[in-house]
Amino acid sequence: MKRPRLRRRSPRLPFVVLLAAAIGASVWQARTDDDRGPALANTVDGAAPAGTVLGMPAVASQDALSSTWYCAAGTGDEGGMADHTVTILNPGDRSLDATVTVYGGVLASSSPTTAETSDAAAASVAAPAAAARAIRLPAHDRAELRLGDLVAAPLVAALVEAAGGAVVVDHRVAGPHGVDVGPCTSATAPVWHLASGATTRDAREVVVLFNPFPTDAIVDIGFHTDAGPREPVRFQGFPVAAGTVVGVDIGDDVAREPHVSATLRTRTGRVVVERLQEFDGSLGPEGLAVALGVPEPAPAWAFADGAVDDGRTERIIVYNPNDERAQVEVRVVPTSDERAPAPQPFRLSIRAGAFSVVDYGAEERVTAGVEHATVVRSTNGVPVVAERAMTQVVESDEEDDADDGDDGADGEDGADAEDGADAEDGDGGADGDEESSEAADRTGDITTGPGSVVAAHRWAFTSSVDNDGAGFAVFNPDPERSARVTLLAVADGRKAEFGSVRDVEVPAGGRVTLAGAAAAAWIVESGAPVVVERVVLGEGGVRLATGLGIPSVEGAVPLESLVGPPNAE
Repeated sequence: MKRPRLRRRSPRLPFVVLLAAAIGASVWQARTDDDRGPALANTVDGAAPAGTVLGMPAVASQDALSSTWYCAAGTGDEGGMADHTVTILNPGDRSLDATVTVYGGVLASSSPTTAETSDAAAASVAAPAAAARAIRLPAHDRAELRLGDLVAAPLVAALVEAAGGAVVVDHRVAGPHGVDVGPCTSATAPVWHLASGATTRDAREVVVLFNPFPTDAIVDIGFHTDAGPREPVRFQGFPVAAGTVVGVDIGDDVAREPHVSATLRTRTGRVVVERLQEFDGSLGPEGLAVALGVPEPAPAWAFADGAVDDGRTERIIVYNPNDERAQVEVRVVPTSDERAPAPQPFRLSIRAGAFSVVDYGAEERVTAGVEHATVVRSTNGVPVVAERAMTQVVESDEEDDADDGDDGADGEDGADAEDGADAEDGDGGADGDEESSEAADRTGDITTGPGSVVAAHRWAFTSSVDNDGAGFAVFNPDPERSARVTLLAVADGRKAEFGSVRDVEVPAGGRVTLAGAAAAAWIVESGAPVVVERVVLGEGGVRLATGLGIPSVEGAVPLESLVGPPNAE
């Protein structure tokens, strides 16, 4: 560009400069929001246009002009491991229009042994053509779409775009070994972390990468197991073609590991990452779980639900993807009306790139049969990623002397446990050396996924499953003031209070459970920021799914601002 000659400045130049600056700022902001996703969404005042809050998917403010959601992990073929259904809820007072675009893909081949052949193999994935469907969403109503009805493929993912307001989107997966529900995400990210995973003999872990954009993405994938870090050659410079979804079966490269943590970093382009975890029941409980990757570590995490007893296990997996050691406190918060004393917190020291596991069932300080919440907090300022892995086993006939295969492999890699916090391994399935005959008369399910990094005034739960009941665990992380919550059922164009679940008090720093029902979408409203999870119960009280709802950006606050300083020793 030529410099203007100062002695002949045009009187129109200031206007032109201002106009160019305004256009440039708009383009930069749009590109930044679109390209970086959660990296710029670390706000809690509803300003994030993508509907994210501190990296978590969130419902945009009611005056939002549009909503975009990405649902990555699921299958579209008949008999697939995780048949994929997307549910869209319109919580607002006016009708909206949405478009669902479905993309197909397959599992990447495990045969290539060099970067060149890996590139060629991934690029050769012949994805079916994308298909779109327009959906009209009445006020206070929802719509479901089985993705395989539009694109029949081994893997199917969805891009959901709604005009004229905010919507809530989650998805359900169902297969021969179980069912699960979980939130979709409302933004992409350059980095994704998965703290938990298992590739034991009875387990299958599939990491799904979804790229609905017009440019290809290049991703580097690294793992950490008990044996240390691993960076398989085929996952360095791994391509994800534009408009495709690609699955990676982790067991092809990380064989028979009870715990696998992973980090995926994009060199170019953008992707969404989710995990499918399946246990076939041969060594322990049978089940299926879907979980979003985490775009960035955080200094504090909360899980509103949890319990251990003879049939239930619970493990907290804390992954440190940073370059320096993290000092972490894991605190158990019993349900307020159980009158059980809060145990001393577990303190962990986790080296860079490693993980640590706290197995509540192996710890005497965690009272069996008492429901609780969990708070995970970094005590030295190094942020971490926290996931919870739960299993439930139900003995179907006579007494079974087997140990349910839930003890896992001893010896957590990369963490020095302090104050009796044992680092056990074996992610909710079983040790790979257990005999499959020991689980012949057992049923059960698994659930895995990250906690919340925010507390919010409103949480939405969209999908439902065929089940015997549902409940909601509400944790109030504020140690100084109580919260009052109300449960609302949303169905058939109406939003109404559910039974007597109105203005239920959650004590300061306490936890309560609310009873719900099966066939409805739900909104939990609170006078103060809380963390809410839903528990879906199946036959015999088996937990089919346990997981977070989707918070609203309006009134959400960082969890670390509420949980207070770490407990003194």
